[in-house]
Amino acid sequence: MADEPKAPAAKPEAAKSEAGKPEAPKKPGGPLQMILIAVGGLVVVAGIAGALLVFVVLPRLNPPKEVKKVVVSEAELGPTVPIKDMVINLADADEVHYLKIGLALEMKDKKFKAEEFAARDPQIRDLVITEFSRHTVKEVNSAVGREHIRGELLKKLNDAVGGAPLKTIYFTEYVAQ
Repeated sequence: MADEPKAPAAKPEAAKSEAGKPEAPKKPGGPLQMILIAVGGLVVVAGIAGALLVFVVLPRLNPPKEVKKVVVSEAELGPTVPIKDMVINLADADEVHYLKIGLALEMKDKKFKAEEFAARDPQIRDLVITEFSRHTVKEVNSAVGREHIRGELLKKLNDAVGGAPLKTIYFTEYVAQ
């Protein structure tokens, strides 16, 4: 009777306490999981407290050292010579475009006498007209083009008057049409 089939084992019923009431199934993890959660929470709180200490409390405890004040003097404006407004034809081939321009020439030397440049007014005006009439309205209207023309004109004017008495050129009026 060794080959007799065995009856299937009875399914265990829910565990009953001694009083006969069913017990709730145990949750996985138990007390170890609770300890890990508590330790993790403590680490987060400690990190926040450390950040507050470093970024808020310590800077207030250690006031910044005395800051040295640096006095920056504004560049003084040198003597200037105004050049009367001019109307110049621009180099556009397809249409006629004009530039109305007024200039002020700033000198490097404070001992400069305006009378020295008054005698050169026709020469200066000719150089300005020649330089701007080589450019198109697109070139004179762009900031890069305008600065390029200013640099070229400054170089040519300094060469024409001998040496480099000019510091910069200011456009006092600038209208391109």
